[in-house]
Amino acid sequence: MVAVGIPSLWCALSVEVDDRDWQQAAFCYDSWLKRTQGRPLSLTLEFNANDHSTKLRCLLQPYSSQITSLSVGFWDPNTPAAPGLVMFPDFLALEELTIEVDSLMDDPPLPAIGCTISQLFNLRSLYLDGLWLDHSDLSSFKPVWPRLTNVMIEVYGPYTTLRLLQLAPNLSSLSIHIMFNVIQALEPFTHMKHQSLIIACGCEGPGPQLTDLLDALSLPALRVLRIYDALEWPHEELKAFLVRSGCPLENLIDSGGGRRTTSEQRAEYVALLPSLQFMPW
Repeated sequence: MVAVGIPSLWCALSVEVDDRDWQQAAFCYDSWLKRTQGRPLSLTLEFNANDHSTKLRCLLQPYSSQITSLSVGFWDPNTPAAPGLVMFPDFLALEELTIEVDSLMDDPPLPAIGCTISQLFNLRSLYLDGLWLDHSDLSSFKPVWPRLTNVMIEVYGPYTTLRLLQLAPNLSSLSIHIMFNVIQALEPFTHMKHQSLIIACGCEGPGPQLTDLLDALSLPALRVLRIYDALEWPHEELKAFLVRSGCPLENLIDSGGGRRTTSEQRAEYVALLPSLQFMPW
């Protein structure tokens, strides 16, 4: 009984809707939500084979102004995700949004997702999993990018990465999985506010490598850099990037199954940045 009277214990909830005794389940969910007593709420929604957005909307409407963090999973590849998006504009207080999509889903509704979340004016963090974007797809989210400070995303090619940074001038943290399978010319670009960059490298056939991205990019505010699965460690390009950026880099992490830095390479980085630390992955 003591726990019932502590609102902070009830401020996270995962909801999965199916056709089995929804009335009883909704009563239990509503009882849980009432115990938050108006506190900020972190919510996870799981969409499966059928569209239950109307049921969810009725359940959540009284608490929509409390929801500051939302994670949504669309796990049936044969069910369109678009109907589940109709609730998003209700969550006007939303600051953090995660969208996960089954990798087998055909033609995920990127324009519909972008249009819907463009109405969330308090949104600052966006995490997309299972939605691979190229540079043309970024335009579907164009009104959203300038508001964001934190992004996790999967993209095709370094050109898309640079374009994203151009569209998101307030971005301070980016975790990005790049599929290096597209050959496009890269123009130099400087992002003044970016502080944390995590890059996971993927490759399908010939195409530009991580070196091309480092050669084009300057990040004067960068403090944390983590690189996963680089097939070839871009030592000289990384040194040139650090010198060109003049950044206060504090942590450098090389992770995964690709090439790792050697002790000699690490010594060269420290010579450039004496305060640099190498963190375990």
